[in-house]
Amino acid sequence: MVRLLCVALVACLILTGCATNPFAKKGPGPGEPGAGEPPLLSEPGLRMASEQRFPDIPLPVGLKEDIERSYIYESATVKLGRMVYTSRDSMNALANFFLKECKNMGWNLESVLTAEGHEMIFKKPDKRLTVSIRSRGISRGQLVVIHFTPSEGSVSSVL
Repeated sequence: MVRLLCVALVACLILTGCATNPFAKKGPGPGEPGAGEPPLLSEPGLRMASEQRFPDIPLPVGLKEDIERSYIYESATVKLGRMVYTSRDSMNALANFFLKECKNMGWNLESVLTAEGHEMIFKKPDKRLTVSIRSRGISRGQLVVIHFTPSEGSVSSVL
């Protein structure tokens, strides 16, 4: 009898300790009030990092720079660079971040290529920004490569 009571007590503790309840109602069904409405809180997206290499190139929080594969050149007349980062964020979250934040910083989207990743080209007067996002493999995150160069027409005026 004591053994049966112990088994019942352990079973109750296990069931109450579960994070999910298979018997809980999951939400309104079709035709019920509230069905088809968007969730109350939508996903806010990635936050912008407080420090960037260049003030007009947005970077999300959590990027890790690969210093060995990156380079920056700055002079009185030219700024350019190739910045390589890794991230644990999803490819789509990163792409949405750059689309939103580059627009907020005055960059004009020129083109987007989505094939085995994302490649976006943005332009400002005399500047060009290419953001490439690729998968590093299962559970290894994403590779983000940012090329910041003068635009084609502005290079000849500098040289």
